[in-house]
Amino acid sequence: MNTSPRPVLIGGSGGSGTTLVADLLGRCDPVTPVYETEIVPSIALALYQGSASVPTDQRLAEVQRRMDRWLASGTEGRPHTKAPHEVYHHGPQHIRFSRDDALAATAVLVAAIRAGTPEDAAFREFVHALMAAHCRAVGKPAWVSKVPDYALVIPLLHALMPDTTYVDCVRDPRAVAASVLARPWGPRKPRKAGEYWAARVRSGRRFGEEHPGAYRLVRYERLVEDPVPELGPVLEAMGYAVDDAVAARWRASVDPSRAEAWRRVLSPKEARQVVHGAGAEGHVFMASRS
Repeated sequence: MNTSPRPVLIGGSGGSGTTLVADLLGRCDPVTPVYETEIVPSIALALYQGSASVPTDQRLAEVQRRMDRWLASGTEGRPHTKAPHEVYHHGPQHIRFSRDDALAATAVLVAAIRAGTPEDAAFREFVHALMAAHCRAVGKPAWVSKVPDYALVIPLLHALMPDTTYVDCVRDPRAVAASVLARPWGPRKPRKAGEYWAARVRSGRRFGEEHPGAYRLVRYERLVEDPVPELGPVLEAMGYAVDDAVAARWRASVDPSRAEAWRRVLSPKEARQVVHGAGAEGHVFMASRS
């Protein structure tokens, strides 16, 4: 069962503010954030990537393997690479459904598809089962889910869950590069960091052009100046209002100085290399800030 009037998926580049956005939305009393739930896009890709040529039993076996691998790393308390300023009210990860909840949802997904349930319907119920278990555990009725790489698979996820709103977090590519270059999973060169940023921005922008009613752009630089104009429409799309208490919590949780913190990390040469790697998307972003 869907626990939110309009589920919200939050994506973007790593270091673009996705955790901050999820955390702030979770400071509204009815809403709980769920992150890092990489298993959701992973299961979607296991079901649909190359599905025309891969037998159903093989795809379902891959679904189970991916879930088992993900659970082996734990849901809460996993090692993370977030810097201290990136750990907010809800912590570096916030997943309150249990291992048993995840295994049960996966078993129902696999059994439903084998019994002939349309795969999109079975996948929706799988996601909603996980999120409903999380909501029950924290005692809140609505959820938002954050995974940066939602940016790359949002067309597929929206096709499977058409009632979803996608929140696209976009930040200066130089700031994203300053963040991801320091991560073990990130690109190693500034130009590659710009390319990494551009791929995710391009995917989100295209989705927004094709599905404007299901898309909300959140600019990090505006967010840390004042979260209310940026996140108020997202909360309203879920059926909730930004009252004075929420606005105060949001404004007390942001630091406007973070917008330009990349200047203390990247050299001028590295910054130019990032912008070069960001290509046309980077030029559009820079023009929009001038």
